[in-house]
Amino acid sequence: MTICSNVDDMAKRTAVRPLTTDDFGALAERLKAMADPTRLHILHMLKNDAAAGDVSGTVLIDITKRLNITQPTVSYHLTELRRAGLVKRQKSGSWSYMSIESDAIAVLLSETLNVVNGNRPL
Repeated sequence: MTICSNVDDMAKRTAVRPLTTDDFGALAERLKAMADPTRLHILHMLKNDAAAGDVSGTVLIDITKRLNITQPTVSYHLTELRRAGLVKRQKSGSWSYMSIESDAIAVLLSETLNVVNGNRPL
């Protein structure tokens, strides 16, 4: 099963035709990416950093220090969030900056509400 690589891909796939079983699976996978306390904490941190004016994003080492978890653990969680299209990485030299993918969470939650409310037929 393929997880949508970005918000536009999901919107295009679901706007043209009724949702399929694969669409439901992809939506569930993206929701699973958010359904983890550490990942929610990371998303919260990235959003707060952006709101505080950190436009370039948050570096991995800052996340590990602030959450008091190891670098491999943070990398794993960030990979899951990236696979779900919820965060993006920008490299600058040896540093990787993480930030929330623009409108990705709002689109995911909106699509979920549409499915749950029956606005999208199978």
